[in-house]
Amino acid sequence: MSSLKLQQIPVAFEAVGAKHNALVDVVKTMRGENGITVVASDANVIIRGSSTGSSGDAVNVVGVDGKLNAVVKHSTWAAPTTYPTELGVIIGSGESFLSEDGFTYVDNADGIFAALNYYGLRFIEPSGSLTLDQNGLVWEDAFNKAYIDLDGFTFRNASATGTLGPGYIELTSGTLSVTYGATSLEFSNGSAETIVSATGVEYEDGSITATLGGTGLRIEDNGTNRIAIDELGLQWRDGIITAYIDYEGITVRAAGGITSNISPTGYTFENSTITAVLGGSGLRIEDNGTNRMLIDELGLQWRDGTITTYIDYDGVTVRGAGSVTSNLNDSGYVYEDASISAVIGANGLRIEDNGTNVTRVDELGIDWTDASAAWRISTTGYYFSDPTLFVKAGQGGVAVNDASTNYFQVSSTGFLMSYSGTAISIPFTAITRSLYLREVEVCVSGATKKMMILASDYYDP
Repeated sequence: MSSLKLQQIPVAFEAVGAKHNALVDVVKTMRGENGITVVASDANVIIRGSSTGSSGDAVNVVGVDGKLNAVVKHSTWAAPTTYPTELGVIIGSGESFLSEDGFTYVDNADGIFAALNYYGLRFIEPSGSLTLDQNGLVWEDAFNKAYIDLDGFTFRNASATGTLGPGYIELTSGTLSVTYGATSLEFSNGSAETIVSATGVEYEDGSITATLGGTGLRIEDNGTNRIAIDELGLQWRDGIITAYIDYEGITVRAAGGITSNISPTGYTFENSTITAVLGGSGLRIEDNGTNRMLIDELGLQWRDGTITTYIDYDGVTVRGAGSVTSNLNDSGYVYEDASISAVIGANGLRIEDNGTNVTRVDELGIDWTDASAAWRISTTGYYFSDPTLFVKAGQGGVAVNDASTNYFQVSSTGFLMSYSGTAISIPFTAITRSLYLREVEVCVSGATKKMMILASDYYDP
């Protein structure tokens, strides 16, 4: 019967196997008394009694060879009316039962229970339990629990849970969890989640969502704040401002139509009223109306609806309404409007209208002319003329001429007068007394005329 002993016993069934082997040893050593013999083999156990006390026909029993044998009935034998429903073996505190419901082993002293039936296998001992049924395999002790079922393998203890399933691995500890599947790796702590997959990385909590993948980096909250980085550049925005960094440079847009841009071509600022551009063409600032300022390599230009000002290689120029122009440069100053032109420069001052009036001041003196007269004050003296009169006063003396042949001259040599072709000359050498020259008004043919009186005494008409 030694072949009936179990040689290799799983650790979970070690106690049951030991009791089975002990039971084999007990049966193997059984001996009969009082005419009873016991024959034990690997196939069966045969108990034979003597003919003493037997009666009636023999009954069939299973022999050592597995065949039916006729055995004389005992005197107290009674024909059975039912079939046996359970086979039980009790050894010490251990009890084994085999019935149509399966196999059960109980050892209350050691706290062991084992059952094998159509529901599956169930084994319990003080350190843990094992269950194998149509739902899978469950092993557990006071701290740990493991599952093998259609969902995969799960291990759990007081602090963590690990699951190996079809296409994924999951580890959970408190609020923390890690899941690795066929398409992604996921991390979660109860309030935030991170997913790593072939398309990138995703992060999300109660207020922030972040994505990093083939389309770049994108971070946004549940409101209006967002930042995005992709092959086109960077974009950031909140409820008021949006900023871009891309191939066009740095652009900032704010409420109220405000836009600011820095790019390889320069800087641009724009709002609902002002536009400013700084770049290769200089600085340009203008509103949505007619005001504008421009600074470039040619100079400065400023204008409003009325006035335009230039500062350039031509100097400072101001143009106003009505063709008004004012210019200040290295040559001097020029002013011009619809009726007047004025120039101040190396040649002095010159003022003229669009007609014949001209005033000039230079190092030689002062000149003034209009349509009918002209006068000049210079280092050589005084000069005046009109269509009827010519007056000149200088170092050579004084000369007064009318439009005909009448004239009056005072020079260093004396006096010279002429009227209607008649001339009077008085040398200073011939004058021995004081002479007085006075202008008087006389009436000629009813008209008032002026007359010059030269006399040796003071004349008072």
